[in-house]
Amino acid sequence: MSIIQLRICIVFLEQKQYYRIMFSFIKKEITFTVALVLTIITSFLVHPSIEYLTCIDYRMLALLFCLMAISSGLKESGFFEYLANLIVSKVNSFKYLSLLLVYLVFFASMFITNDVALLVFVPFTLLVVSNVVTEDKIIFLIILETVSANLGSMATPIGNPQNLYLYSYYNLSAYDFFSSIVPVALFSLVLLTLTVFIFCKGTISIVVDKRERRVNKKLTLSYFALLILSLLTVFKVFDYRLLLFVIVLFLLFFSRKTFLAVDYLLLLTFVLFFIFSHNISSIATIKSFLTSLMERSALLTSLLTSQVISNVPSAVLLSSATSNWKELLLGVDIGGLGTLVASLASLISFKIYANRSEAKVKRYLLRFTLINFTLLVLLYLFTLLIL
Repeated sequence: MSIIQLRICIVFLEQKQYYRIMFSFIKKEITFTVALVLTIITSFLVHPSIEYLTCIDYRMLALLFCLMAISSGLKESGFFEYLANLIVSKVNSFKYLSLLLVYLVFFASMFITNDVALLVFVPFTLLVVSNVVTEDKIIFLIILETVSANLGSMATPIGNPQNLYLYSYYNLSAYDFFSSIVPVALFSLVLLTLTVFIFCKGTISIVVDKRERRVNKKLTLSYFALLILSLLTVFKVFDYRLLLFVIVLFLLFFSRKTFLAVDYLLLLTFVLFFIFSHNISSIATIKSFLTSLMERSALLTSLLTSQVISNVPSAVLLSSATSNWKELLLGVDIGGLGTLVASLASLISFKIYANRSEAKVKRYLLRFTLINFTLLVLLYLFTLLIL
C-alpha cells in the first residue's frame, strides 16, 4: 500500500469515526437536535433580531438550573439509595414491592423532577429485582415507574420543566395551579394503584445490598434547605436571582462536582425553543393556524402535539398561541403518556432498560405503548369531565 493510499484510508476512517460520534450524539440528544434544526430553519424565515434576548424566560432557566443541581446533589449524598434500600428491605410480595416503588417514584418526582426520579430509581429497581423476578415482570415494573414519574411530576410546579415554564409564563398563582392539576393527579394515582393490584402478583425474596452506602447527613440537610428555598422562589416569596446566587455559592464551596451533573444541554434546548417559538409567533400564517387549533381544543391540540415533539417543546410552542393556560397545562402533562417521545423521561428509562444484556426491547415497546395509551385515554376522558 502506497503512502497516498494509506493517508486516504486514514482520512476515511477518521470521517467514519466522526460520523459515528455525530450520529451517537444525535440519537442521545434528539430533543436538542430537533430544537437546533427548527430554530435554524425558522431563523431563515424571520430576520434574527435583538428581540431574541427578550423572548427568553431567564427566571425559569435559573429555577431549572437550581432544581437540577439540588436533585443531583441529593443523589450524590446517598439519600435516595438509602431510602430505597430502607423501603424494600422487608418486602416479600411483588405486588407490594411494585406499589412501594411506584409510590416512591410518583411522590419523589414532584420535587426532584420526573427525569431525576427515573435516573435514581430505575437502576436501583433493576439491581434489586433482576435475579428474583421474570423479565416480563421487570418490563412491567419499569414501565409503571416511568408512567408514575410522568404523572406524579405534574402535581407541582417544579415536578417537570413544562410545569415550571407554564407557571412562570402565565404568572400563575399557587391556587390556580393546584386547583387545576390536583384532581387529575389524584385520579392518576388511583389508576396506578388499581393497575398494580390487578396485574402485579406473586411472592419474591428481595436481597438488599448489605454494603449500604453511608448518607452524608450534612449535605442532605443542606440540599433539602435549598429545595425549600427553591419552592419559596417558585411561589414568588423569594427572588430567583438571589436563589441562583446562593446555590452557585454553595456549590462552589461544598460540592463543585455537582456543577458537572447539571444537564446544560436541557437549558440550551429551552433557549432554542424560546427562540423557535418567537420565530413561529412572528409568522402570521403559522400563528393563526396554531391559534385556531388551540381555540377549538387547547387540551386535545397540546396532547396530540406532545405525542410528536414531546410535551416540553409543545408547552413552549403553544403557549404563544393561547391564553387558555389550564387546558394547555393539562394537555402537555397528561400528554407525557402515549408515545415513547411524548416525554423525555420515558426515553431515559427506556435507555436504561435497553442497555441490559437480557433486555427484550420489542416486548418493552409493545407493552409500553399499550399501557401508556390506555392510561392516556382514561385520563383524557376524566380531564374532559372535570373541565
